[in-house]
Amino acid sequence: MDPQTEAVYATLTASAKRNERSVVDCSNHCGADNLTRRAFAGEEFADSYDVLRALLASYEGGRENVTPDGARRTVFRCYEAQRPELLANLADEAEYHGVAPLLEPSISALAREIPEAIPDDVRLAFVALASRHRRATVLREKCIDQLLAAFATAGIPVILLKGAALAHLIYPAPERRPTVDIDILIDSVDEERAVLTGSGLGYAFAPRHGSRFAGRMHHLPAATMTKSGFRISLEIHLDAMSPDAPESLTFATLSAKPRPFQRGSGPQGLALDHTDMLRHLVRHAFEPSRRVRLKHLYDLRCY
Repeated sequence: MDPQTEAVYATLTASAKRNERSVVDCSNHCGADNLTRRAFAGEEFADSYDVLRALLASYEGGRENVTPDGARRTVFRCYEAQRPELLANLADEAEYHGVAPLLEPSISALAREIPEAIPDDVRLAFVALASRHRRATVLREKCIDQLLAAFATAGIPVILLKGAALAHLIYPAPERRPTVDIDILIDSVDEERAVLTGSGLGYAFAPRHGSRFAGRMHHLPAATMTKSGFRISLEIHLDAMSPDAPESLTFATLSAKPRPFQRGSGPQGLALDHTDMLRHLVRHAFEPSRRVRLKHLYDLRCY
């Protein structure tokens, strides 16, 4: 072990001792994920995706002031293996999987503790992505505030789906859970009034779906508008389940009444009841796609 590696290892060991949980305890805590155990066992990661999964498995959502020892060991294994590409591609991988702002506090904390192991360009990439998501979230939350107020005035019941609800229910702050669209569920009888209400807020609805399978879509054509350079997309669902699902999740088929939840200082929102929420999260996470996005698995893990 060369002197620089020894210095990094010594820093990690000292940090682990200062942490309230020992390395062994943290290994047991994360034992459900084989990739986290790799970091403790000294095994190499195959690629940045492996590293990302291990970091995410060790993340403790409500304790951003504590960097888990699992994350320390993961970063150190990358450094010790002298494979810079594992961390060089990490920010891009995290952004694709929707977890860059979630992991940014841990990456920044590790960069302060062991700067030799976290290249500065990697840290800056996470900081920049988190900052962009923070600005986008502020605008999106304001749009949701306006949406809820307008639909309430029109007498249209609306349930917030996916990130619009989960960002407040299970994340330490809304900006930690990026979302591409504002997804809402309405009763099919309110479809026409919902389009008129959305249009009145400035959303431009596409004349038709972009897919050739449009006749089987479970939501209306996308509605978009631009705010301060950010594209805000609204998806109005008549069914929370996709067309290929064996079951539906509509206002008529909910298993229980939607539950209210507080959205910071904004209007109160409605979310699916626990059973319906789990049905929806599982179905959405494993819909056919090129790759399962880790933010959907993290949603399930936390919920």
